Amino acid sequence: MVTKNNFPKITIPEDELEFDFSRASGKGGQNLNKRSTRVQLYWSIGNSKIFSEQEKRIIRNAFKNRVTQNDEIIFAVQKEKSQDQNRDTARELLNNAIQKALKPKIKRIATKPTRGSVEKRIKNKKELGEKKELRKVKIVNGWL
Repeated sequence: MVTKNNFPKITIPEDELEFDFSRASGKGGQNLNKRSTRVQLYWSIGNSKIFSEQEKRIIRNAFKNRVTQNDEIIFAVQKEKSQDQNRDTARELLNNAIQKALKPKIKRIATKPTRGSVEKRIKNKKELGEKKELRKVKIVNGWL
């Protein structure tokens, strides 16, 4: 599947993902106390078979604050009341984050300002200067 910018959508295979479940915190009452709906998703960058070494390096740099000593990225989700929904959300978060990290960065090309924008800037600058000039106290022949 290709996204808007002709960059293929990335989906990490299920066999590369590891899930851990625990009790969620926050609101939910008794349901929260009896069900393990919080999901922690672990994905090992080094063991991934779908990315080249260069792509893995880009991913590590993009997530340098999230990568553990075991070369894993961890996402924790507890938004939903269902474990399955949280699992899907965690998968989606990981896929979107990797998609964003691998998306080629486009350098902005500096352009010359248009005549209209320059004139508008100078006009605003003059008006601001005139406003500030009116704030000054003028002394004429020793009087205020």
